[in-house]
Amino acid sequence: MPETDSSIVDLTDIQGIVAQASELFNLIDSDNAFGSITFPSILDRASSISQFVRSLAAGQKDTTGASFEEQLESAETILTALQSSLGGIVDLSKLADLLKDIDSANSKINIPIENAGFEDPAQEDFTFTVEPPPGWDVYDPNDIIPDVTTDDSSATGVFNPSLNNYPGGVPEGDNVGYSFLVDPVGSGEAGLSQTLDTLLAPNTRYTLSVAVGNPTGDDPVPGISFPGFSGYRVELLAGGQVLAVDDNSLHIPEGEFKTSKITYTSSATDTVIGQSLEIRLINLLQGPGIEVDFDDVQLTAKALPVGSKSSHNLSEEHGSLLNPLHPSSNLTLPLGAVDSSSLLG
Repeated sequence: MPETDSSIVDLTDIQGIVAQASELFNLIDSDNAFGSITFPSILDRASSISQFVRSLAAGQKDTTGASFEEQLESAETILTALQSSLGGIVDLSKLADLLKDIDSANSKINIPIENAGFEDPAQEDFTFTVEPPPGWDVYDPNDIIPDVTTDDSSATGVFNPSLNNYPGGVPEGDNVGYSFLVDPVGSGEAGLSQTLDTLLAPNTRYTLSVAVGNPTGDDPVPGISFPGFSGYRVELLAGGQVLAVDDNSLHIPEGEFKTSKITYTSSATDTVIGQSLEIRLINLLQGPGIEVDFDDVQLTAKALPVGSKSSHNLSEEHGSLLNPLHPSSNLTLPLGAVDSSSLLG
């Protein structure tokens, strides 16, 4: 088994587990068809299983710092109890195999990003720079950022905001990267970009996540404040070609951050295989706001076996979780009657 940090189960692959669990829960209707089953105890155990799956999806260890193997053993113990409650309906060995196969197929690599949290350079509280952060370049296709930037001109840089700007603090460290645009709404767009040393590989799933912030309160420069929000875009590129984009899909209240997440799965026939990956973080300047902040930029890659089954085909490979020797396994299952997403909380 891989080490815990490289054994994180991707959310898309968890759908295979959820679909199988949904098949089981479809056997339990509101009339409690199995009479002897204590419905609350089933829900308790289901909640424990759901928490285990969610922690894997988030890339987290449990509070004891247990390894993946220890977490899996704990989950199997819960599933054994669930199996007992349901009179042997669940084929535990198949679910255990499914979990282990998903684990082995989902080793992820964290792709290096220079200054991903914008902590360089260190800044005193409520101060900022007017130069691009180290490791990042200005993205300015409309030439709205002047060659010589000042405290009150359009600029990109690093900002250490106060609690007045973000009452809940920032997602990571002290600083954020920013794109500050004082030009009229609709004048263009500008932000930050970074071309990575990593090249686009075939048959690989890439996941880019970025915390996007909408500052509130006052700017460090007297007379400037942060009303409204001008919109954002997050892009993943290779060889200058946009692979995946989040074009202002999140509603971000003032004074808060929300996480933007985009994914791209490459194939062996992609025309930009072998080209450098690039990240862009953009202020759209399409609303009344003037600044968009960014933090905690992360990019992961997961190699996919050539010809591998997609997550929704996992159940075909492993078969039904129901025990074929149990008489209840012959029931007609109303698949879709239960919202399987509820198992993820």
